[in-house]
Amino acid sequence: MGLFEGIPGRRSENGTTSRGWEVLTQKTPEQQKAERQQRKLIAAFIMGENGHANPDSLRAEDYIVTDEQRGYVVGCIANGVINASTEHELIDSIQGPMDVGNPLESQDGKTMHELKIAAYFGDGNFDNWQSVNGDTGNKFILKFPNPMDFEGASNALLEEIRKYNGDAKRDEYAQDMEIFKHRMYGKKQEYWEQMKVLNAEAEALKQQ
Repeated sequence: MGLFEGIPGRRSENGTTSRGWEVLTQKTPEQQKAERQQRKLIAAFIMGENGHANPDSLRAEDYIVTDEQRGYVVGCIANGVINASTEHELIDSIQGPMDVGNPLESQDGKTMHELKIAAYFGDGNFDNWQSVNGDTGNKFILKFPNPMDFEGASNALLEEIRKYNGDAKRDEYAQDMEIFKHRMYGKKQEYWEQMKVLNAEAEALKQQ
């Protein structure tokens, strides 16, 4: 028996949803990807058991999720049936870049801001940015194993940059911070961002 009622079916081969193909095709590839990941998260909660989401749902191609099912899951987040522990367990189940390699093994393709962020959190010193290497990545991931752990620390750093260097410099680092997060966490970061969309909907529901 699933964690919640109303198990969604898999999406049909033509990619249609309950809202219609014509609606889907008007959206950008990025929007389609984000909404697909949201549907898979919802399916994972619906198809879970014993208070745990079903991580296998994230490996499926896609699911049909009705507005009613989405609303039900959002409601479960709002009332605490789905809590932070359940969410984090699901995100942690996703394979990240550090599971298959070390994104900081080479400095190639990384901006100076990215390297400074890595040096700050991995080595504890911005000035070590030219020495960032795989060991920096290992130390970083030990401190911040998942995007949920890193979110508060990354926001705090951006606020410090704004405080001492102004909004423009803060915005520069914010752009590269997002690149760094995706580099270090990969799909974990992507799904966490879509989980936050569902959490925002739940928060709005609680305010009604």
